[in-house]
Amino acid sequence: MKIDLYSNNTRHILENSKIDYDCVSIGNEFCFYKMKKNIDYNIEYFDDFVKRGKEIRILTPFVSNEHFDSLVKMIDEIYLKYHDNISFIINDFGVLGYINKNFCEIKKLYIGQMLNYSLEEYLWNDVMLQGENSEVKKIWKMDIFANEELLQYFKSNFKIKGIVLNNFSNREQEVSLLNTLDMEPIVVLNYHVMAVSRVCNTVKFFDIKAGENCENLCDNDLNIDLDRIYDIENISIRYRDASVEIKERAKNWIVRGNILVNKYNYDNYEGLSNATVRIDFKDFFRTDVGNFIERR
Repeated sequence: MKIDLYSNNTRHILENSKIDYDCVSIGNEFCFYKMKKNIDYNIEYFDDFVKRGKEIRILTPFVSNEHFDSLVKMIDEIYLKYHDNISFIINDFGVLGYINKNFCEIKKLYIGQMLNYSLEEYLWNDVMLQGENSEVKKIWKMDIFANEELLQYFKSNFKIKGIVLNNFSNREQEVSLLNTLDMEPIVVLNYHVMAVSRVCNTVKFFDIKAGENCENLCDNDLNIDLDRIYDIENISIRYRDASVEIKERAKNWIVRGNILVNKYNYDNYEGLSNATVRIDFKDFFRTDVGNFIERR
């Protein structure tokens, strides 16, 4: 098992000599502004990680036309300096196609969370599938890329080396499939993404404009609840009190920038021996994470 540490401030990783890890992830898979801020801040430490034999993974998001050129230029500049010590997590098919056509020398590309998802990410997936038999439920809950022919296609035509996975019920099967194809499974354990918003909820909350000194706002999670919800059956009253079931389902919801995530504790260690595990550095010293690392 490999450990991949994600951090907004990689200096803290370098300063802690007791941490055992294999690679670091820098950037952001969901927001261009956050990605750029993280890379600009941490790029001075890249050489230190290279000297220590650690691979650097650049997380890149889905981008609009406005930021497309800036993103591919950044990818090109970073690769030209660090070559095979760097890899890129891609969450935009347009960016992937452009890299494949124009930067054919880049050999370490991965499919990210925004391109690989399943119905199981959605909070009410059990209600949506309650009338289906077990085999249908299993198929619906598989990730988009949990398909051998599709993986072979992207491996052959786009040089994809691996896929980012959430920690769901089919994880072991998908890890095994990727291993069989000599591709790397990267499993995100400490949270899973339920929704990505084109309009950032965090900047809406603070009533500012995206891109105008907003990059540090999502360093701190916004814990939310659903005490009141939109009443779709009676729009005249707009909102109503949420049921006990809804409150229970939403108790671990967190707004982090422009994404809605569901956090959970580590309680399933099976099937990860042949995977890379991505851990947020700020969670690294939690008790349940420590127990997981000890079982590595």
